[in-house]
Amino acid sequence: MAGTGDVLHLAHDNVVAAVRMSDAIDAIALGCKLTGPDAIVVGERQNLRFPGGWIRLMPAAMPQSGLFGYKEFHLVADRDQDVPRALVRYFIHLFDLADGSPLAVVDANYLTALRTGAAAAVATARMANPESSSLAVIGSGGEARMQVEGALAVLPISSIRVYSRRTEGRERFAGELARDFGVDAEAVGDPKTAIRGAQVVVAATLTDGEPALFGEWLEPGQHVTSIGSTMPEQREIDPEVWRRATHTILDTRQLLVESGDALHAAGAGAVDESRIGDLADLVMGRVPGRTSQDDITLYKSVGTGMQDLVVAELAYRRAKEMGIGMWQPKPHLLKYIKPN
Repeated sequence: MAGTGDVLHLAHDNVVAAVRMSDAIDAIALGCKLTGPDAIVVGERQNLRFPGGWIRLMPAAMPQSGLFGYKEFHLVADRDQDVPRALVRYFIHLFDLADGSPLAVVDANYLTALRTGAAAAVATARMANPESSSLAVIGSGGEARMQVEGALAVLPISSIRVYSRRTEGRERFAGELARDFGVDAEAVGDPKTAIRGAQVVVAATLTDGEPALFGEWLEPGQHVTSIGSTMPEQREIDPEVWRRATHTILDTRQLLVESGDALHAAGAGAVDESRIGDLADLVMGRVPGRTSQDDITLYKSVGTGMQDLVVAELAYRRAKEMGIGMWQPKPHLLKYIKPN
């Protein structure tokens, strides 16, 4: 039972129970409409590198909802393993705008994948040909699954082809999609086969410096979603994808100077600012998603604090209604200062 001044801690399972994909899509679409100084204020992403890892901070405030907060996630090397690997953790912290007191600490691993899939679905609903029934996905991890789930929520997708580098990974993923969503899902042995004839193409990969999707493979009418390459050294799509896209939508223009995909595209002269818009502008109808059935369209995402906060707020409200999560006392230390 919560007491006055308690903080709600939401674990992974609490978040999964509290928020569905359709909820997240609606929340992010509304967040796009409300972005502005009176409703949702978004700060720039901050990246700090240190030996063996990095930390990223993504702040936002929601005056209309009475909340502000930030997501932090970090990567450190797992030094206890013989095979090199990294450890990544995600948390979102929510605060009361009225007095600055902490409200919630949310495990944001699932939430991050969920909001990424939901934001892409918001774009896909407005950029893909509305009758699109076939999807290709490059990748087979948790982010790829959320991208598929988001696309299924907004388009009549009935067939999916999956490619990832490991045979067992793509076969497992295709089987899960067929079982869980009732679609015709097939694992294929190369990415060009996956995207041939697909109306929607999703790249959701663990980027390692080499593109997974090349623009020369694309066909008229396809919509492309790319969610990898959030740092300068990472790559997921090559410059030709940018060059061939008639309309490109970004979830934040900060990615133009942060994403390896965007930096390489700019270096190749493939970034045309006149054909680029923001997700909020797309939702508000200020820029088009496509203007003909043959357009190739691109949604490029690195994630924003707005996406995190609106979905975290929803999880927090729902969890309180459902009576789930763990309540803990707030810290009592508070400093009072006189205004200047």
